[in-house]
Amino acid sequence: MKYQNRRNGKVVKVVEQNEKFKTVIIEFEDGKTQNITTSTFKRWYKKVEEEVVEQVVEEQPVEEAEVVKPVSIAECEKEESEEQQVVITARDEVVKELVDYFQVMEGVTVRMWNPYYAAVKVNGKPVLEFRVLKKGTVTLYTKESYLPEGVDFTAINNYYLPCVVKGIDKNTIKKIF
Repeated sequence: MKYQNRRNGKVVKVVEQNEKFKTVIIEFEDGKTQNITTSTFKRWYKKVEEEVVEQVVEEQPVEEAEVVKPVSIAECEKEESEEQQVVITARDEVVKELVDYFQVMEGVTVRMWNPYYAAVKVNGKPVLEFRVLKKGTVTLYTKESYLPEGVDFTAINNYYLPCVVKGIDKNTIKKIF
């Protein structure tokens, strides 16, 4: 008996069915055999008559190719620039300014965890992390010893950087270092 695959339309013949192990051995038209479970066989294969199999092969429509208009590189670049206009916010400017400030220092590495969160290390030791919130306000995570006197902070349970300063000005961060 012949069966047709519901997904790709390939026709197979059942060679052997094992009720004990619930498997079916099928043979493809090219002579290849495969062992599959009966549940997979029931799900993906349907019984067909041999005449129907021949008709299905003959009735496959031929797709016509679409004609594509050639486009110059200048036109592609023009369309991309029109579509991708980037709006630079105050938040982006603050991040760029702070990252640029720390990157020029010797022995300082800056790692951006996401577009608005960065970690700053001096000689491999974590010194501060900052998060730029909406409207350009900065939250700073650091140690109390790095903060100048008069800066209010909140203590948190963080081993490396236990102090949080919310709403700090970017110029104050620059004064710390």
